[in-house]
Amino acid sequence: MTDFAFYVSFLTTAISAVVVHVKTKKLIKSAAISPQQGKNKYLLLVLFFGVISGLVIFPSLVSLFNWLGVTSSYGHGEVLIAAPVFNFLFAIVLGILGRIVLTWEPIKW
Repeated sequence: MTDFAFYVSFLTTAISAVVVHVKTKKLIKSAAISPQQGKNKYLLLVLFFGVISGLVIFPSLVSLFNWLGVTSSYGHGEVLIAAPVFNFLFAIVLGILGRIVLTWEPIKW
């Protein structure tokens, strides 16, 4: 079940990136914030949610599974380091891609 918790933390990072992207895109289109401010806030929020997913959600899910009686362990403990690091790296990738897509303008012929 540790693998399941690991993948749920990744999914949480991805879903939060999509939600933040939609909200930021609305703010940019309504001119509430400038595109540069939107890009910066988007990146910071995605990185924040990536770190939270790795540091809070993953261990919480493993503890929940143990509390429910489903056997799950951290192994030798390397997954406690891997979950936050991989979620942070995943958030960096999503943040860079999101910054590009936020101000994406279709080609007008």
